[in-house]
Amino acid sequence: MWVVRQFTNGNAFFFGIVLLIAALVWSMFRKQNALSHVALLLGIVFVSASSTPLPPWFYALWAVGLVGFVVVNCEALLL
Repeated sequence: MWVVRQFTNGNAFFFGIVLLIAALVWSMFRKQNALSHVALLLGIVFVSASSTPLPPWFYALWAVGLVGFVVVNCEALLL
């Protein structure tokens, strides 16, 4: 029940943002590993699944930034 409340009241959005920033900072200063990829995926899921109402332009900005970040990380995985 507690987990459901975190998504419905919007707290998961902020926790997801923190996870995304942590994954970004980790990938900038350290070699990427499984922990940074888990933080990235959990951040994406938390932000996407939260019920925080946002303006339509933010969703477009979110999608572009998310695709760019995933492409960069997947390219680093292939090298």
